[in-house]
Amino acid sequence: MATLTRGSGDGSLTVGVDAFGSFGLSIGAQATDATYDPLGSIAAATTMYESGVAFKLSAAVGRTFLTTGDIGGSGNLADPGFTGAPTSTNAASTFSIGGLNFSLTQTVIPVTFNTFEIGTDLVQTYTITNPTGATIDFELLRYVDGDLRFDGSLIDGGGFIPAASPLAVNGNQTLFETDKANDTAVDATFLGITAEGGSTASPGRYEADSFSGLRSRIIAGTALDQIITGDGNANNLVDTGAGYDITLGFRNSFSLGAGATTNYTTITRFGSRLPDLSVTKTDSPDPISLGSPLTYTINVSNGGNGDVSGVVVRDTLPSGFTGVTTTVSGGFTAAVAGDVVTFSGGSLAQGASTVLTIQGTPTQIGAGGVLTNTVVVDPDTLISEINELNNTATAVTTIKAPDLTVSQTDSPDPVLIGNTLTYKIRVSN
Repeated sequence: MATLTRGSGDGSLTVGVDAFGSFGLSIGAQATDATYDPLGSIAAATTMYESGVAFKLSAAVGRTFLTTGDIGGSGNLADPGFTGAPTSTNAASTFSIGGLNFSLTQTVIPVTFNTFEIGTDLVQTYTITNPTGATIDFELLRYVDGDLRFDGSLIDGGGFIPAASPLAVNGNQTLFETDKANDTAVDATFLGITAEGGSTASPGRYEADSFSGLRSRIIAGTALDQIITGDGNANNLVDTGAGYDITLGFRNSFSLGAGATTNYTTITRFGSRLPDLSVTKTDSPDPISLGSPLTYTINVSNGGNGDVSGVVVRDTLPSGFTGVTTTVSGGFTAAVAGDVVTFSGGSLAQGASTVLTIQGTPTQIGAGGVLTNTVVVDPDTLISEINELNNTATAVTTIKAPDLTVSQTDSPDPVLIGNTLTYKIRVSN
């Protein structure tokens, strides 16, 4: 067994893989469960009951799992061992089956989003060579029975993501499992798999179904049905409230000529989806005269890879800011209490932004001859985010200083003694 790890803390993973690439709680002595620590306040938990790649020659009836252990009674292959000593992040091995030679590399790497680490990928690449003098037709089928236990339950959601979706893993078709069934591909914790190489054509490309029916059909050689069980509204996602002990299957077919070599890569992504709230503020006009209307424009954005609701924005106005009115969007409502404006109840999908405004009239000059106004999104730090350092913005408005001038005229001039003389004094700003 090779123990691959990405250390500890948020986004980290530890998993024991065998020399065929299988892993999970039930596999046996040469593999372990995969423990993942999501971002935010959710504690680390185990994620995998069993995972492996099933092999079948096209002319054969059933499939055989490539594993030293046991997946549904299939496997139990002789351990080929590793090529050299595995490191904490890499392992290599070679084996042969069905007349083909396999060279396998297994690596764990960080997953980043906007420079922030949000999870770990287990990348397993099989380099397959046909040493014979004839073409060999075969298929590989990646199978996963993930048990996400972050919420203490085996009842999960999931579905299929097409390659064109921004949620797809590395731009590839993705099957995924989430800790809850909520008819969405966006959840705080998830496990996703890809399988690339050979032909990925439909039908028979993928399936999501309950344990242990899918596993039994895979071993029997049954074609995948391209159905996400629990998807009643035909969006390839398990419906809200329709979760179950979900298992996933991805099939790739190959026709490898004599002496030819090809690659098959399957990625298991252990990921987190969190929002990244940020706020900016502008003032208009600037500079301004006391007693003139002033508008603050607040832009609240979610630059993370997860949706968020229940967002609060708190704005502390300068003293003497009178006649306060607001405008809202994005589901926010506004309340004014003294010098504090609180916007609450906002919702932002990933990549979305919304604009809030505050209007009023400044009547007092602040320290240094300016008005200073600070706004904070998620002021009580109730929302777990990818980055907590971009939640505050400040606008500094210059107050126009008075420019007083005085002039004086006399009339009449000259004047006779005893006659009336008038002085006119003009003061301007």
